[in-house]
Amino acid sequence: MWELLKTEILLQTFEKLGDLEQGALPGIRNMSPWSVTSGWLLLVLHPMVQAAAAPRWWEVSSEENAKSLALYFDREARRYFVYTEGTIASSEKAFSMYFNVARGPTVQNICEVGFNAGHSTAIYINANPQAKVYSFDIGQFPYTRGNAKLMKELFPDRFEYISGPSAETVKTFAEERPDVRCDVISVDGDHSTEGTLADLDNFRKLASCRNWVLMDDAGWNSTNSAWQMAKDLGILTQVECFADMNPRPDYQFMEYPENRSWCLGFFNVHDFDDTCPVWFEESPNTKRTFVRPIEI
Repeated sequence: MWELLKTEILLQTFEKLGDLEQGALPGIRNMSPWSVTSGWLLLVLHPMVQAAAAPRWWEVSSEENAKSLALYFDREARRYFVYTEGTIASSEKAFSMYFNVARGPTVQNICEVGFNAGHSTAIYINANPQAKVYSFDIGQFPYTRGNAKLMKELFPDRFEYISGPSAETVKTFAEERPDVRCDVISVDGDHSTEGTLADLDNFRKLASCRNWVLMDDAGWNSTNSAWQMAKDLGILTQVECFADMNPRPDYQFMEYPENRSWCLGFFNVHDFDDTCPVWFEESPNTKRTFVRPIEI
């Protein structure tokens, strides 16, 4: 952006000097007072414009900045003194996978259910500066509503918050926004078996051909059952499920969980869009969902 702006300023200055019409570089002969003034003005404005055009740290993608942004929203949630939820950022292994899945070169839209305090949104939105994040949440906590407003202020063009029960809002969104296809889907909302299965089924209809789906808390009986049911129904294909048995969160996260568990897979969308590839002939899904411990 700065290079384009700098070029424009230089061109305008050269035109005023009157030498571009001759096809020559601007000379120093017969320089008018305006030419001298504009030259000095360019020198003065250069660092000012450069500073204004420079991205702010939370707009620069890196694992360090993503974690700092997640920590920022973690602290902001604690202002309300009702915050008790966990976060994927408390596990370095979960954090790294979510960050790297989100930054895939084909990822344009990231859809999640369960904004909560905004930790995962912070990771996604920093991981991929080209992607938009659509976050669905019931909005039952004051810190959720407050942090969603704060996220919108920081990323006005890249973050959209959809409030209400996801069983209803995801369906409505799919009907009203046929232009949006989700490349990464994060499911971390209603943890009942019925609620989780409904989220998985509804998000499938929003998924792009080359999608990835992440589900948090795969070690819970309820969510684990929903994931297995989604596999059995042909809704998704599992790649792997993990449990970090020794999470080492940053000291600024107050709660140290015993473990973090999650699944990675992708929605089977060929039934909805026959232009999407068929990745396999026989389903590789297993009859049970085992969460593989990561001890290292």
